[in-house]
Amino acid sequence: MIPTDGYFEPKSGEKDMFEALQKLPNDYYVFHSYRLVQLIPDKGLNENEIDFLIFNPNYGCLFIECKNARVSRNENGQWKYVKNENGTVKEINMKDPFDQAFSGQHNLFNKLRKTYPEYKDNINSCKFMVAVWFPKYTKEEIQNTDFGPNVVKEIIMTREALLYKDETISQVKALMERMDKVHIVCKYEEELIEDGPGYKHSLSYSDAMNLYSKVLCPTFKAIVNVKKDYEQTYIELLDEQFVILDFLRHQRTAAISGASGTGKTLVAVERARRLSNSGEKVLFLCYNKNLREWLHKCYSSDLKNVYFYTLDAFGCKKCKTSLDSLSYYDLKDILETEIIEDKFEYQHIIVDEGQDFGRERADDSKILELFYEYGENPIDDKKNTSFFIFYDKNQLVNSKKLPTYIQNVDSKLTLYKNCRNTKNIAATAYSLIELKPVLYDKA
Repeated sequence: MIPTDGYFEPKSGEKDMFEALQKLPNDYYVFHSYRLVQLIPDKGLNENEIDFLIFNPNYGCLFIECKNARVSRNENGQWKYVKNENGTVKEINMKDPFDQAFSGQHNLFNKLRKTYPEYKDNINSCKFMVAVWFPKYTKEEIQNTDFGPNVVKEIIMTREALLYKDETISQVKALMERMDKVHIVCKYEEELIEDGPGYKHSLSYSDAMNLYSKVLCPTFKAIVNVKKDYEQTYIELLDEQFVILDFLRHQRTAAISGASGTGKTLVAVERARRLSNSGEKVLFLCYNKNLREWLHKCYSSDLKNVYFYTLDAFGCKKCKTSLDSLSYYDLKDILETEIIEDKFEYQHIIVDEGQDFGRERADDSKILELFYEYGENPIDDKKNTSFFIFYDKNQLVNSKKLPTYIQNVDSKLTLYKNCRNTKNIAATAYSLIELKPVLYDKA
């Protein structure tokens, strides 16, 4: 069923019909309230709705117009339905349900051909048929009713299809199988199409399923702009993060800790942004290659003075070697020489995921300690340098003792509030345990 559930007008009876059609075999794809919207020049938007559209790759498309009421037609050809209001029976004018069914068929056929010209041959080769469902009438009542020469009783579904699964399947299948036995020639858009709706279903199974997935029920993915989404998250930062961003401006060294989701990377990027805007070069190091690639993709074009690296990639660049041959001791020697000779090209160093840098040989070479000393005590006292490290203390490799480059920094700050625990997430979580959410101040 497409959609799997939906809204139903209380008196329309479509909910019961929807549930009856759910019993069809899996190769019957049932659309409820299939809408067609067309832009008509000088008239605006025109909307049509098909109560039920059933697609089967072996038979084609079946349109079902539903009328959940007792109906009549007078000598002038006016259809009416019976409405009982507070014991008073009224007859109210209605459109001819058979005209509605055929109109929906024609409109969809034209709309699909216009919208998907590349699938025109497949659309022309798909059988289209119509039915009208009167769930208030039994088979016997339909047979005993004279609808006139312009109504074909064989395309009417009855009350039995609403009540009994076998009858639902039987009536729908009979209608769809009947498609290959009917020859209807229709005129569309001034073009006579004998292989149009109602004539012949001549699609292979694969072509039919392609028609279903590409034309009748195409899917699309959300257009994701990760950078914009991330910037929106920044706009929604809690007061705590804003205070830290301002406070860090005057610090040479700082260590910012926080659990996952507290905005550490967000604060790190904003720190880099502010330094970049002042024209100072920033070395932004992270442990995870995927994070580095994501940061580079999102920010390298805007943050002209920020250079995103993993420590491995930075080491390979400096040592001009491959990762297999990289020696962090050689890297440290090169960096020390550049710093002493005032040839190190970066003024500021930002380390994200600092808890992970102690996992490998990089920790033994004391490279982060060297960066800390560079940020805290530059050779040239007038040079504006800094070293900031962002880490999750709960994930430190050696949790018993903080590394010296964290112990000795000017400022140690902790982020507590979780940016990812949004109001919607909290509301959903609380609803499961039937408690009322309580928000902290400024949350």
